[in-house]
Amino acid sequence: LSETGGVTRTHIDRLGRHMLLSRIIRRERERLRMFQGMERSGTFVEMVNDLISELKQYNAVPEDLEAIAEKSGGNPILAQKLEDIRLIYSCYEKEIAGKYVDSEDYMKLLADAVSRSELVKGASFWVTGFHSFTPKTLDLLEELLVYAADVNVILTGQEKATGRDGDLFRLSRDMMNRLEQRAERKNCS
Repeated sequence: LSETGGVTRTHIDRLGRHMLLSRIIRRERERLRMFQGMERSGTFVEMVNDLISELKQYNAVPEDLEAIAEKSGGNPILAQKLEDIRLIYSCYEKEIAGKYVDSEDYMKLLADAVSRSELVKGASFWVTGFHSFTPKTLDLLEELLVYAADVNVILTGQEKATGRDGDLFRLSRDMMNRLEQRAERKNCS
């Protein structure tokens, strides 16, 4: 990112997100329906922090929560909880827009910068120690497949495992299939 110019905004980490979410939840407490009165609960703020982190890792945006709430099957409690989380998440995104880069958005910045990086071109990448990857990480690996000399991902498993052993390695096998599909989509071996 320093090579391609992607480090100009201030990085906000988990603690910074927690502080910002605390302020947002206090400010929006009157608009919250199911979580009204939770603004003083550090545990609630931490739960929202974790949830937003996970939503970002899976490329979910506040509007996705709105769509899920609409399809909640007539469950008003679930719909109201999703609406409260959508409100908090939406306010958070507005607060950081143009000022900060959330630590969970860093992968997207990296993926966007790969095509412009001279360091990546011709380089070999080895990825090991993981059993699965979030969609954002898969997006980065996909970009590396296109622009790097080669990308090597090491997953634990057995090709012909069956029964209980097959179940042990299902996650690795599924991840291997996803990586292969992304490589095929980009015409990479």
